[in-house]
Amino acid sequence: MVKKSGPSTQSTSKSLVSVTASRAKSDGPPKKTAKKRKDGGTKKPKLSKKEAKELEKQQRQKAYVAPRKPQPVKPDPLDSTGLAYVLPPQLTIVLRNLGKKAVKTRERALDELVSGWLDEKGEEQEKILVDMLPVWLSHLPQLLLHPSRRIRLTAANVHRALVNIPVVLEQIKLQDPTSESEAADVLGIWALATHDIDPAVASVVAESWQKFVGSSPSTQQNTCIISYAQRAILDAGELFLYLNPAPPAQLPTSAPYPARGKQPGNQKGLANQKGGKGKQAPANNKGKVAQQIKTDNIFEPKLDVDDVHIDSLETDTDRDARIRVGALGALAWVLSNTSEMSEMLDILTDPRLWSSLTGRDSESFGFEQPPVRKAAWRLVGAVAGAFKSSVSSSVIPEGKLKLLRLLSASVLHSAWQEYDVGVQGVLWQPLLQFLRDNGEVWKWEMEYTSSLPSIATVRDSDSEASDSDSEAGESSSDDERKEIVEASTPTHAEFPPSPSSAYEAFLSFLARGCNGSPVQAYPAVVIVLSTIPLSILLPPFSLSSESTIPFANLFSAFWAVMESGSPADSSDNFPNHSRIFAGVRASKASQAFIEAVLECTVFLIRRVVSQSQRGELEITGSNLDIFVRTQMESVWANCVGVGIRRKLQVPPHVLGSAFGRALRGLRSFQEAGGSLFPSRNVHDEASETIARLARESATAVTKDSTDLAPLISGVLKALGSEPDAAVPIHSLIVDVFGIALDGCEHVLGLNQGENGSLVLLTELLSSFGFSFGSNPTSSEGTENLDRIDTLVVQNALRLLLFPKVHGVNGKQVNQGGEKEGHLLLVTYLLHRDPSQAYLLWLALLEQVVEHSHQNNDFIITLRHLLGLLHSLKSQGGREVLSALRPATKELDDMLFKLAEETISSPASALSSSSAGLTLLRQVLLLSNDLTTSDEELPHPLLTTPGLLQLVEMLIERFGRVTDRLLGIEAEDDEKVNVIDLVDQLDHLLVLMEVLLELPLSLSSFTDKIFLLAHVLPRCFLPTGVDESTDPDIVSSRVDTVRAKALRIWVSWVKTYTVINPDDELISNVYSTISQKLRRLLACTTPRCRCRPEDVVGAFHMMQDSFESLKSRLNPIDALLPSQMALDASLDGLHGAPINRSLGVVDELAGVASLFKSSQSSSDSSNVQIYLRYVLALLRILGDDLRLARRLLIERQGQNERNSWWVLRHLLALSVYTDGETMVPNTNTEDGSIRSSLFITTQHCREVAGKVHQVLAYVFASAESNGDGREWRKEICAMLLKGLRSTNNPNSHSIAFPPLADFLVSTINSAIKTDSYRDCRVLREVLSRAFQSSLGGVVSEEEGTLWLQYARSISEPGKSASAPLTSITILSTLITNLPASSPSFPRLDLYRNELASSLLGIPPSRSTSDGLRGLLKLVLGTAPGAESEVEFLPVQRAMNVIKTCQKWIEEGGDEDEEDENGDDMEELESAMTLTFFHLAPILQNVPGGHWQFIFDVVENNMENCAIKLNTAESSISYSPLQLLTLARTLRLISYILDLAATNKSLRAEWNERRNGIMNSVRDMLILDDNLEVEKEQEEKEESKLGTPRGYLGSLPASVCRELVLELVANHLPDELVDHETLPKMCHLLSSDFSSSISTQTLPSSVLLIHNHQLSYQLLRKSAKKRTEYFVLEAGVDTEGKVQSHLPMELMKLLQQSVNVDLDFYDANLDAYREQNILVYLLGWMILFDLFEDTSMKVRMKYIEQLRSSGIIEAHFIPSVFGLLRLDRGIVNAFKLDMWAVNEFYVQFFEWDSISGLQTLAAHLYYRALLTVPSLMYSWVLDCRDRQLSSTIATYTSAYFSPVLIRTELDHVKSPEAQSELASDDPENQLTVKIASGAVNEVTASYLVDEQQLEIRLRIPGDWPLHRIEIRDTKKFGVDDNRWRAWILAVQQTIWSQNGRIVDGLALFKKNVTGHFAGQVECAICYSLISVMDGSLPKKPCNTCKNRFHAGCLFKWFNSSHSSSCPLCRSDILH
Repeated sequence: MVKKSGPSTQSTSKSLVSVTASRAKSDGPPKKTAKKRKDGGTKKPKLSKKEAKELEKQQRQKAYVAPRKPQPVKPDPLDSTGLAYVLPPQLTIVLRNLGKKAVKTRERALDELVSGWLDEKGEEQEKILVDMLPVWLSHLPQLLLHPSRRIRLTAANVHRALVNIPVVLEQIKLQDPTSESEAADVLGIWALATHDIDPAVASVVAESWQKFVGSSPSTQQNTCIISYAQRAILDAGELFLYLNPAPPAQLPTSAPYPARGKQPGNQKGLANQKGGKGKQAPANNKGKVAQQIKTDNIFEPKLDVDDVHIDSLETDTDRDARIRVGALGALAWVLSNTSEMSEMLDILTDPRLWSSLTGRDSESFGFEQPPVRKAAWRLVGAVAGAFKSSVSSSVIPEGKLKLLRLLSASVLHSAWQEYDVGVQGVLWQPLLQFLRDNGEVWKWEMEYTSSLPSIATVRDSDSEASDSDSEAGESSSDDERKEIVEASTPTHAEFPPSPSSAYEAFLSFLARGCNGSPVQAYPAVVIVLSTIPLSILLPPFSLSSESTIPFANLFSAFWAVMESGSPADSSDNFPNHSRIFAGVRASKASQAFIEAVLECTVFLIRRVVSQSQRGELEITGSNLDIFVRTQMESVWANCVGVGIRRKLQVPPHVLGSAFGRALRGLRSFQEAGGSLFPSRNVHDEASETIARLARESATAVTKDSTDLAPLISGVLKALGSEPDAAVPIHSLIVDVFGIALDGCEHVLGLNQGENGSLVLLTELLSSFGFSFGSNPTSSEGTENLDRIDTLVVQNALRLLLFPKVHGVNGKQVNQGGEKEGHLLLVTYLLHRDPSQAYLLWLALLEQVVEHSHQNNDFIITLRHLLGLLHSLKSQGGREVLSALRPATKELDDMLFKLAEETISSPASALSSSSAGLTLLRQVLLLSNDLTTSDEELPHPLLTTPGLLQLVEMLIERFGRVTDRLLGIEAEDDEKVNVIDLVDQLDHLLVLMEVLLELPLSLSSFTDKIFLLAHVLPRCFLPTGVDESTDPDIVSSRVDTVRAKALRIWVSWVKTYTVINPDDELISNVYSTISQKLRRLLACTTPRCRCRPEDVVGAFHMMQDSFESLKSRLNPIDALLPSQMALDASLDGLHGAPINRSLGVVDELAGVASLFKSSQSSSDSSNVQIYLRYVLALLRILGDDLRLARRLLIERQGQNERNSWWVLRHLLALSVYTDGETMVPNTNTEDGSIRSSLFITTQHCREVAGKVHQVLAYVFASAESNGDGREWRKEICAMLLKGLRSTNNPNSHSIAFPPLADFLVSTINSAIKTDSYRDCRVLREVLSRAFQSSLGGVVSEEEGTLWLQYARSISEPGKSASAPLTSITILSTLITNLPASSPSFPRLDLYRNELASSLLGIPPSRSTSDGLRGLLKLVLGTAPGAESEVEFLPVQRAMNVIKTCQKWIEEGGDEDEEDENGDDMEELESAMTLTFFHLAPILQNVPGGHWQFIFDVVENNMENCAIKLNTAESSISYSPLQLLTLARTLRLISYILDLAATNKSLRAEWNERRNGIMNSVRDMLILDDNLEVEKEQEEKEESKLGTPRGYLGSLPASVCRELVLELVANHLPDELVDHETLPKMCHLLSSDFSSSISTQTLPSSVLLIHNHQLSYQLLRKSAKKRTEYFVLEAGVDTEGKVQSHLPMELMKLLQQSVNVDLDFYDANLDAYREQNILVYLLGWMILFDLFEDTSMKVRMKYIEQLRSSGIIEAHFIPSVFGLLRLDRGIVNAFKLDMWAVNEFYVQFFEWDSISGLQTLAAHLYYRALLTVPSLMYSWVLDCRDRQLSSTIATYTSAYFSPVLIRTELDHVKSPEAQSELASDDPENQLTVKIASGAVNEVTASYLVDEQQLEIRLRIPGDWPLHRIEIRDTKKFGVDDNRWRAWILAVQQTIWSQNGRIVDGLALFKKNVTGHFAGQVECAICYSLISVMDGSLPKKPCNTCKNRFHAGCLFKWFNSSHSSSCPLCRSDILH
C-alpha cells in the first residue's frame, strides 16, 4: 500500500516526479488532454459506453513482445590469452574458480589466492602475479559488484595487495580505458566500489584507488567514470547483467518458478525486506513485476541451490540501490576533483538522476532506499560547491541554468518530504549550502514547475497507456492519493495557495513538526525563510487590510503541530505534538520550537520593516502589533499554560532567555526604524504583553496549582538577567511579589486553601532574594519586605505544619514530602540576614514548645522541625544552621523525656518507638554535623548541658541493659524479660552509632558494643517471662542486634586502627573488654548465659580486631586466675568417681571408695566457676596449639615460669567429662558437669577429645625436645628422700626438664588427696613419662625404686598414707615394663608378700583388711591377661583360694557389719576379680577349688540377676551389681577359653555349665512381668535415694556385650528351643540400645558389635524354630500345629524407619545408622526362617506375610529407598562390584552407608528368592511407570542373573537330586538343565519305555516375569489330569513361592501315584494337594471317591452345601 502524503502540495510534488519521468520516456505529447476544473485543477474526460468498450477491446488484444537479445558470453581469459598453459596449475585452478557462480567456491578461491600466492614474496612471485593480472582484472568487476559482502571485501583486499606491488600497479596503469573495453569496466566499477554501501569495503577499495589515481584523475578517466556512473544510476540492473552475462538457455516448458511457491531468482526474500535493506515492493507493482518475470527471464538459466543462496543475500532492488549508491558517490568524487564539468551536464540534467532524492514516489530511484537518498544529497552538496562561482556571476549559461532549475525543484520538493532520520541528518548541510549560495532557488523552482505539463494530463496519458489491470490498480491508487491529499490539508488551507508549490510543501513540513526531527530542523527554519522571497511569504492579499495578520499561513503551519485535531494525529508518518514533544528529547524539541518561533517572528518583522523603509512594501503598524502579540501569547500559553495543560516542556531560564532575545531584537531595529510607527512601537506591545501574561499567571498560581510558580519565577529571573533588560522588570517583580503576599496572607489567615501562593513566594525569594526591596526609589518593594518578615515570623509554626490534615483522635497527620511551608522557612533562613533569621528561629522554637504543651503532639512537631533543619542543610545552609541556638532549656526536657519513652517502649509499640528512635537519631546527627572541636557541641535544638545530659543517660542505659542481658549484673531473684532487653538494645544501638562520632570517652561504652557483637550471639537466652514466646522470635531479634553491633564495631576498629590510629585508646578499650570477659567467665549465677568457650572465642575476636596488640595478648593471663587459685579450687572439689559402675571400664573407679582416701565436699558454685575456668583454658590451648607449645615446651629459661601445671587441670576435666560421658544422668554430691554448665553429653565427649588432642601434642613436643637422660630414676630417688625431708620438689628440679617438675607435683597432689581423680591424672602423666623417648626404658633399678616408693606411701599409720596412689603407681609401672623384662625379683617378692599376708587375716576382718589386701594384690601387682609372667606360684595361688573359701564359709566382719549387707558382696566381687588372674595358674591343678569358684560364680549371677533386655532409663541397678556382673562374665568367658583346651577343666565345667549359662541367657529373655518390675524398681530407688547405675551407660553396655558374646558363642543347644526366638526378638529393637548410641563413640562401635552378636544368636534360634515347625507339621495329620512367624518379629518389622539418608554426606548419624541396621537385620532373621522349611510351613509363612501386607507396606519402600530406586536408574546404587547373594553380618563396618546399601541389596535378593510372588504382585500393581521401569531395569541387571544361577545350581545340587530320585530304577525322573542363554529345565519320566516330559523356562528378568511351564510329551494320561498336573506345578512355583525342585517333586509324585494305581482327588485331579501336600483321604460314602480335605473345604465354601461334587449326596451324613 502507498503511504499517505502530506498536504495538497504533496500530490503536486509527487506528480512532479511522474511528469518528469513521463517526459523523459515518451515520444510525443499525450493523446488526450484533461479539462481544467474551476479550482484550477484538472478533470479526466468522461468516455461514452461505446468508447469504453472499444478501449477495453484494444487493451485485451495481445501484442507480440520480441525477446531481449542476450548478452554475449565473455570468454575465459585463461583460454583466450593462453595463460592456462603459462601459469602454475594450482593458480590456474584458483583463477578458474573465480569465474564460478557458487558463492562458497568463489570465497574459497579468493582465500587460496591470498594464502597461496599473495602472501609469498620474491621476484618470481611478482612475475607470476603480473602474468595473472589480465585474468584477475577480467573477474574484478564481477567480484566488486557481488551481492556477498565477504566476496567484495576479500576481493578488495586482494586488489589492494596487488596495487601495493609496484610492478602490478604499473601494468594496471597501462590499461587503456576506452569505451566498451575491459579496462573501462575495471576503471568504472573500481570507482563505484570506492563508495560501496559497506564502509569496510569502501575503505579498502578507496586505498587502492587513491594509489592508482594519484592527486587528480585524467580526463579520460573522468569520462569513463561518468559514463559508468550514468549507466549505473539509470539502469543498474542492465549494468549488472552486462557484467554478469548468462549463457542462453532453452525456452522452458513450464513456468520458471522454483518449486513449492518459492519466488524466482532475485525476487526471493523481497517480501520480507524493508527500506534500504530490501523493502517490499508496493502492491500496485505486482502486475509489472510479474510481466517482467515473464518477459525478462525467458533466456535466464534455471537456478541451482547455490544461486538461491546467492540471491537470498539481497534482492534486485537492494542490489540496484547498492550500485546506485556507488555511482552517486563516484559522480560526487568527480565533481570535487574537476573544474570543467561540461561533460557531466548530460547526466546532471537528467530528471531520473534527481529522482534519487525522493522516497515518496514508487517510480523514483530513492523509493524506500535511504542509502540512495543519502548519496544523492551528498551529490547535491558536491554540485552546489562546483556551481557556486557560476551562480554568483551575472550571466548563467543555459545548460547550467537548466540544471539549477531542475535541481531547485527536486531539492525543495524532496527535502520537505523526507521522513527518514538518517537521511535528514545528511540533507541539511547540502540543502542550506545550496539555498545560501543560490539566491533565486525559489524562483527557479517556480519556473521549472510551471514548465511541466499538468498533473492531470500526465495521469490521463499514463492511464490510457496502461492495460486494464494496471488501469484498475492506478486508478485506485489515484483515488487513494486524492483521499490522502484531501485528508492531509493543513489548517492554513483557508488561505489562497502560494504560487510556489515548494513553499506549500515547506508549510506542510512545518505542520508535520519537521517530519519528526525538530531538534535538527527548527534551528534551520529561519535560514530557509531568509532565502524565500517576500513575495511568497507575504502575498498581496495579506496587505490589503489592517485586520489581516501577516504571515498567517506560515505561523499557522508552525502551530498546526500543536493542534489536537490536526491531520498529524491520524498517521504514524506525521507525528503530532504528543510524540514530537515527548520522550527523552522533549525538552530539546520544545526549546528548538519556541526559539524558532520567536526568532522567525523577530526576523520577519525586521525584514518587513527593512523593506518598508526602502519603500518596497507598504504595511500598517497595527498588523505587526497583532502579529507580535499573537505569537507572544501563543508561546506563553503553550509553555506556561495558565488554565490549560502545557504542551511544551521548556525550562524557565530557556523560555525567559528566548523572550529576552526577542525583545532585544525588536527594540534594536525599532530604534533604527524611527518614525515608522509614531503612535506605538512593536517592542512596547511585546513588553506589555509579556508583563500582562506574567501578572495573570501569578494570580492564577495563587488560586490554582503550584506547578507554574517555578516557571514564572524562572522566566522573570531570566528576563531580569538579560543585559539592558527591555521590560521594566523591577516593577513587574514587585507586582508579582505583592500578588504572592496577598495570597499567602489569605491562606495563612484561613489556615487552609491552595498553597500556590506559598510556592510562588518561595520561588521568588529563591530567585531574587530580598534585594528587590533595597531599591530606595521603590517604596512598594520596602513595604513588601516588611510584609514578608511579619508574615514569616508570626506564622512560623503554621508554616512548619502547613498543610494540616486532621486524622483519628484529633491527631494531626502530615502527608506528602517536603512541604511548601518548610520550603518558605528554609528559603527565608538562607537568604535573610543572620539577625532576622535568628529571630525567626527563636520565634519558631517558642511556638513549638507552646504548641506541644497544648496539643501533646511533640513527636509530630519534632518531625517537622527536623525536616526543616534537614532541608536547610541539604540546600547549603550549614553556616546558617551552625548559628542557630535555643534560648531556653524547655526543649531539653522534652527531648530527654522522649528518649526515655522511646528506649523503654515495649515491642508491641513498634510504630511509636520506631518513630521516636528515628527522631532521636536525627537530633544526635545534628550535633555530629555541626561539631567543629572537642570543646564545643553546637546544636540548634539542645543546649550544651542538655546535650551532654542526654548522651550520659543513653550511655548509662546502654551499659546497664547490656549487663543485664548477658547476666553480668543481674540478681538471682530478678525477673528478666529477654525480649524487652533485646528491643531496648536494638533501639540504643541506633543511637550509639551516632554517639561514636562525638568527642566523648569512647571506652565508656565501646566494650558493650563488642560484647553485643561477639558474645551475645554465643549466649543461650531464655524466651522471657512468657514461656509461650516463640524461640525463633528471640533468635531473630538477637541476630538483628548482633548485626548492628558488629557493623558498628567493625567501623569503629577501622577508624581507630587504620584511618586514625590511637594506641592509647585501643589499650584502654582492650583493658575494659578484658575485664568484662573475665567477669563473664567467673559468672556462675543462674542468669549467666555464656559458656566459657564462648568467652574465649570472643577474646580471640578481640585479638583479631587489634592486630597491633595481638602478640602481647596472652588469653591465659588475661582471663584466668593464678595457678595457686586454680589448684586450690581443684583440691576443694570432690575427687570420687561420678559413679562406681565405672569400675566395669576402669577398675580403679570400682575400688576407690574402699580405701579411706581424703575426700572433701565443695560448694556447687565453686564447682561451676572452676569448671568454667578449665573449659576456657582448654579452648585457649585447643584453638592455638602453638601457644601451648610456647608455654609448656619453649619456656626453658630460669626466669620463665613453668606452665605445665595447666595440664593437671585439663586432665582433671577429662576425668569429669569421661564420667559424664560413660555414665550420664548420674547425680553426685557436687552435681554433674552437664547440669553445672548447661552442656550436653555430646559436648562432654568433645571436651574429652579436645583434652586428649592437647595432651598428645604437648607430650609429642616434649619427646622431640627431650635429651634422653634417665631423669625418672633420679626423680624417684629424690621422692624417696623428699618424704623424709620436704614436700617441695622445685628446689630439686633445676637440672630436670619441666615435665619432671610437673610429674613430682602430680604425685604430691595424688598423695595429698588419694582420690580417684588425682590417681587418674597421675596414671595418665606417669604412663606418658614412662615412654622410652622421654626418659629411656624402665630398668630393673628404676622399677625397684618406684616399687619402694609405692610401698612407702601405702604403709598404714604413715602421715602420707595413700594406698590408692600406690596401686596406681604400681599398676602403671607394670603396664609399662619392657617386653624383654616384664617383671623383676623385687616385684615378684612383693607379690608373694601380699599373697602371704592374706593368710593371716581372719574371717572377721575379711570384708575390710581382707578385701583391701585382695585388691592391692590384684590391681597393684597382677600382670595383664595376655602377659606371660606368672602372677603367683601354684601353691601360693592355692593358698589364696583356700583363704577366700575360708572367709566365705566362716562369715564376714562382726564388728563393722554393713547395714545394707553389701560387704560380702564386695568381697565376693573382689574374689571374682582374683579368680580371673588365678584361673590360668590353677587350670591343671586337681581339687575342689573349681567347685568353689563355680559356687561364687553362681552366687554372683544370682545376686546380679539384672535384666539386660531393655534400655529404659527407669530400670536401674546398683553400681556394685554391674561391677560384679562384669567381673563374673569375664571370668566365665576366660574359663570357657581355658576349658576349650583343657580336658579336665572342661569336664568340671560341663557339670555346672547349664545352670550358669541358663542364668546368663535369662538376662536377655524378655519377661512378661517387666512392667511390674519397672514399678518396683522405681519405688525402691525413691526409698533408697542412693546413686545407681543405669543400663543406658557404657558399663551397662559392656555387660550386655559380655552376655551377648557368651550366649551367642557358647550357649548350649539344649538351652535353645522354638520359643527362644520370640523371647529374644527385642534384641534387635531400636529401643534396646538407643540410649547408648548417643553417649560415647566407643559405645557406638560396641553397639554395632552387639547387633552382630544379637543376629548371630537370633539366627541360631530361628534355625531351631524352623526345625521344630517342620517336624511338627510333618507328623501333624489333623492340622493342629499352626506354623507362624513370631509376632514379636512382625511388630519389629512393622516399625517406621527413616531411610532417607544424605548419600553424599560422609558423616552418618550413629543413631539413624543403628536404627536402619537393626531393622534390616530383622528382615534377615525373617528370611532365615524360610531356610530349610517344608512346603507346608512355607505356605503358612507366606500367607501370614500376604495377609499382613508387611512386604508391600514396609519392606519394599525401605529397601528401594536405601537403593535409591525412587530417584531413577541413574541415581540408583551401583552393584557392579558387589555380590548380592552373599552378606556377612559379622564384617559389617561402622559408619558405612555403602554397608547398609549392600545389606539392603542382599535382602532384596533374598526376597526375590524367597517370596517372588509377593514381589511380582507389587511390581505388577505399581502405578508409577517410571519407578516400575527402574525396578525392572535394576532387577534384570543385578539380581535376575544371580537368581537364575542360584536356582539352576539348586536343581543340580545333590539334595535336590536325592529328592527327585525314585526307588524304582525303571521309573526314574530325569532332569536336564540348559543354562546360559536358554535357562531351561527339562523333566522327563519314563513309563514302559514311554516318556512324559515337561519343560520349565526361566525368563531373563525372573522373578518379575513368571517361569514358563510347557508340556512337551504326554503319554497315557487324559487331558484333564495332565492339565491339573501342570497347573499344580504352576501354582507351586508361582503362587506358593516354591522352587523348581518343589514343582518337579510334586510332578513326580502325581505321575508315580497315578501309574501306581493310587486314586487322585476328583476335584483337583492331583494325587498330591497343592495347598498342603496331603493325599486324598476324605471319601464319599455313596460314590466312594476320595478328595483332599482342602479341596472339599473350598468346594463347600463356594457351593454353600456339603454335597459330593460328583454324586451330589451329602458327604457329612
